[in-house]
Formats: sequence, structure tokens, C-alpha cells
Amino acid sequence: GINDSHIQAISLGYMTPPLNLDVGYPAVRSIADIAATVGDATVGRPPSDWIVGQGWDVGYLAGCASDPERLLTRHDLDAIAPDHPVLLVDFSYHTAWVNTEVLRRLGIDPGADHTHDEAIVTFPNGTATGVLFERWQREALELVPPMTDAQRETATRLVMRQLNALGITSITEPALGPADPAGPMSSAGIDVYRRLLDQGELTLRVNVLRFPTGMSPSLAEFRSGLEQLGAVATPDPRRLDVVG
Repeated sequence: GINDSHIQAISLGYMTPPLNLDVGYPAVRSIADIAATVGDATVGRPPSDWIVGQGWDVGYLAGCASDPERLLTRHDLDAIAPDHPVLLVDFSYHTAWVNTEVLRRLGIDPGADHTHDEAIVTFPNGTATGVLFERWQREALELVPPMTDAQRETATRLVMRQLNALGITSITEPALGPADPAGPMSSAGIDVYRRLLDQGELTLRVNVLRFPTGMSPSLAEFRSGLEQLGAVATPDPRRLDVVG
């Protein structure tokens, strides 16, 4: 079997339909396709519901690929979902495309000049386009309601099927821990893997690396996070092991 040495597997499962929208190629091929996918997702759902998806890549979107000046903008999403918060993460998981409603919830004034903030992509006049990098993307993700235990297990089962279908039989989850308490990289993911192992349903060999802090901690924060982790034992470390 094939080993994948670095994959946020539960995160990938969580971003997979039906848990979230697939806005990556070849499911979508244009901005219009993404707008249609988002619009379909809003049907029958109250404005309080988040619309979340993953996978977009401007290199595969008609219009953007042929015209590098064509930006993804919040206006594209506002036109189809003005009231629902919409958050679409790119293929790399380092960039988010959001609508104006999400900007407001983040405290980012849509009409202000943000050229001083390199994590916010701006129009020529300095206002926010709706594309956010790194720290703002993480803050946007933190606004999304916490994953339920049922969603976490569904995500894990979905990704196991995807990986096994590709011949992948062993993986390293590079980041599960308290740094993502409510999201797909939570320590609760270890519990899901352990439960599937106990039930004889874990179809991957899984090595886990802990995630004690955010991505840019101080030394003191990192040390404190490590001290709070504690040891994790598993019934069969050949199948599931927490290695570092």
C-alpha cells in the first residue's frame, strides 16, 4: 500500500460532500459554477447556517486562468448569498474566499482601506476583495460552529474510503490537538480513530503528531501547550500511534 506522510485526513473528510461543498476542479470549472453551487446550498436553509466549501484554485477557473487581473471577490458570493455567511477555502488550505457577511463578522470594514494588512487582498482603492490569507482565514474558520462528534466520525469514514480507493493504506496526521479545539484538527480526532480501531473499522494505519499551539506561538506558549498535552496510549500502536 501507499503511505501518505503528511495529510490532514479528518480535515479533508470534513471538507468533502455532504459535510461541505466541493468547489474544486473538476466539480467546478468557473466562478459561475461556484456561485451556482453556493446558491443551491442556500435553498431551504436559514440565514444563520454557514455555507462552507473547499478546493477552489484560480488556475482552474475559467476567466481567472485567462485573465490574471480577474479577482475572486465577495461581490461574486454576495450576489447569490447575501445573508448567509459563506466561507470557501482554497486547495492549499491557506486562503479563504468569503462574502461581505463574513467580513462583517470578522470586524473587517468592507469600505475601509486595508492596504496596510498583507493578509487581506484588496481592490485598487484599498477595500477588501473578500480573499483572506493565513491568520484571517484561521479567524474566519474559528467563527464556523464547532464540529459535532457525529460529523467528525462521518468525516473520518469518508476520507478512509477516499484514501483506500487510491491505494493509500497508511498515513501521518500531522496536527491533532488542543490548538484546534472545535475544528477538524481537534484532539477529539484521536478518539475517533481509537473508536474505529476498537470496532475493527479502521482501514488505515495512522500515525498522529500532536498540535499543542497555533502556527506562530511564542516559546512560552509552545512549552505550556506541550505540558498540557499528556500521554496518549492506544490499544494497538501498529495500527494507531501517537508518535510526537
